[in-house]
Amino acid sequence: MSLDRNKAIEEWFHQFATDIYRFLIYFTGEVENAEDLLQETFTRAYDKFYQFRHDSSPKTWLLQIARNLAIDDVRKSERNMAMDKEFIVPDLVTHDKGPEEATVVIETTRWVLNALSEMNPDFSKVLLVRGIQDLSSKDSAKILGWSVVKVNVTYHRALKAAQKIFSHSERQDEKAGVNS
Repeated sequence: MSLDRNKAIEEWFHQFATDIYRFLIYFTGEVENAEDLLQETFTRAYDKFYQFRHDSSPKTWLLQIARNLAIDDVRKSERNMAMDKEFIVPDLVTHDKGPEEATVVIETTRWVLNALSEMNPDFSKVLLVRGIQDLSSKDSAKILGWSVVKVNVTYHRALKAAQKIFSHSERQDEKAGVNS
């Protein structure tokens, strides 16, 4: 049975590590910490493998572990969660993109990080899990420890807030373009 656990965890790592890593970067705002938490997530999943009830997907279960570990880490260290965007962004760019596409990815990621940092923390969390990770309402609720109704309502409100931030950003860009 140990061989099945080893194989499953290895497969899950190859399938989901990048998504979980990105989730942890957005959630914690720290690349080094995200790397440590990613490792701890899979260690915890290995240790608790036989407690996985299969009532959700492995990705949802792993994201739930990652979230809980990140919350515990924040509580223990009581550190400032300000995001160091200049440090985070390059790690999110894959090396198989050309310079123009990489620049677009970097600028978009910076904009998203700025928008998330300006929002209510619940809005940031739900946009990260529901929007960026593209999880269902049910899986998002499980990860966040919320009801499905709260996920849906908060997600709707977060999208409106993001739209306002985006509209404001577009107006600023237009003003800068006119004045240039």
